[in-house]
Amino acid sequence: MAERLTYAPTLPTTSQELYAQFKDHPNLPEFEIVTGNGNIPLAEEVGALLDKPVYKAVKGYFADGAPIVQIPQSVRRKDVFIMQSEAPNPTLAALELEDIVDAARRASSDRRTAVLPYMAFAREDKRLGRQPISAARRARNLIHSGFQSLLTVDLHNEATMGAIDEPWDNVYATPALIPAMIGTGLTDVDIATADASGAKRGEPFLNRMPSAKNMAVLYKRHTDDPNETKALFIAGNVEGRDLWVVEDMIDTAGSAANAAYEYKKHGARSVNIVATHGLLSRKGGQSAVERIENSAYDRVIITDSILQDEATQREIAESSKIQVVSIAPILAIAILCNLTGESIGERLIK
Repeated sequence: MAERLTYAPTLPTTSQELYAQFKDHPNLPEFEIVTGNGNIPLAEEVGALLDKPVYKAVKGYFADGAPIVQIPQSVRRKDVFIMQSEAPNPTLAALELEDIVDAARRASSDRRTAVLPYMAFAREDKRLGRQPISAARRARNLIHSGFQSLLTVDLHNEATMGAIDEPWDNVYATPALIPAMIGTGLTDVDIATADASGAKRGEPFLNRMPSAKNMAVLYKRHTDDPNETKALFIAGNVEGRDLWVVEDMIDTAGSAANAAYEYKKHGARSVNIVATHGLLSRKGGQSAVERIENSAYDRVIITDSILQDEATQREIAESSKIQVVSIAPILAIAILCNLTGESIGERLIK
């Protein structure tokens, strides 16, 4: 097990606090922040921390739905960070992103980095039957369209980074999530997983949550429905324990709700879940937020990596269980590390 650390949140909340951490680099290269329509509020929050304007590159859409793209600021000889969260419409978001980087390349920008708070298609990361490996294809498409490097958050499978030879930084939401977990006041907790593959994902939380003692793993098998699973058994004693289930994403919340039910059935005192990407999709006439509200979960913490539609935003605002934390400081630090050459890993502990 990795060295156990007491987690001390150091994420900046203002541009002054952010740049104070990089005081040895007074002269940064010229750079601009450009965004698609995937998650403009998050891009603007990153821009505010970096004390930079954020340029919206999608002017509108043609009648057939194709995006109309134009970067409203000169990017000649500049580093350009193009932000785009590829949800809830991944196909359109991907097209916007590729059009924007093509525009930046043709406008003589110096270096172009894709900043993907949520990278779509990442779950299709292995060959099954006659299915594509969409995660690898997506990464190659980004490079072929004009990016020289990628910046993602909590990639579903880091092995996907081997699909390209170009630089790829994958940062973690842990520095934003763990302080929120500590802030709930639960002082005697165990880390848990919704499936066996989540054990590796839970280790950083187990190592850095001061009160976490053990890890429980739920073993399950997938059904014909890609969003549903069936529980087999639990490894670990959860009776009387407060659990934090660690996931990279919550989609329809079907599997997540099943995990909460199983842990409560086996005697857990409370079951809480923390996930980086709140896809919160609707299925069968019921929203993921409704499933969460009706589930055995006591608390749910997600980040703002995905911009929800207005209906889901209202549901979250009215929810008694869901808390949203920002990853803007994490992205801002990663961007400055790209510009200064400092180590992202040393600045942002997993």
